[in-house]
Amino acid sequence: MRTVIWVVGEKKEEKLISLLKGKETRILLFGLLPAKESEEEGKEHKLWHSLFSLKEELSSEGFSVSIATERGGPSSLLEVANALNAEMVFLPKEIFLLLGPLENDDFLNQISCPLLLY
Repeated sequence: MRTVIWVVGEKKEEKLISLLKGKETRILLFGLLPAKESEEEGKEHKLWHSLFSLKEELSSEGFSVSIATERGGPSSLLEVANALNAEMVFLPKEIFLLLGPLENDDFLNQISCPLLLY
């Protein structure tokens, strides 16, 4: 069974679900929380809601789904992807763009699997 990490962003992308259909896939829904707990509390609440709503939808489609969160930026995703030996990462463009130009290159060089920006 392959493992896909789906970093949940502001919008849900139906095309990603159709990419996964028909394949035995374990999905880790990953939420990047603000670096400090007190920052952007409303955004954090919305992210938790998105994570659980998407988990419910994907589970009803027959996928094995789990949820993980991490405080910080996109680079915290590298360790998770490597540890899980992920076969692919779905990453929202708005999160990828939080990295500066030099960080973008480092991130792309260090990620151990294909990265799909959506």
